[in-house]
Amino acid sequence: MRTQWITGFNGRTGINYCSIPVVFDLYNIEQQKRLAIFEDIMVMENAALGVMQKSS
Repeated sequence: MRTQWITGFNGRTGINYCSIPVVFDLYNIEQQKRLAIFEDIMVMENAALGVMQKSS
């Protein structure tokens, strides 16, 4: 997922969510675990964006 950041003029704005189902399928993630993992990804995304904004 490290290559899936959406970037604009002001830097990274978020993760490209369209790639997440592909990664789930690639790693054979069970369907019932996907929502929890997606929610965790959003938490990590928000934290990472906060850190990146502070350092710019």
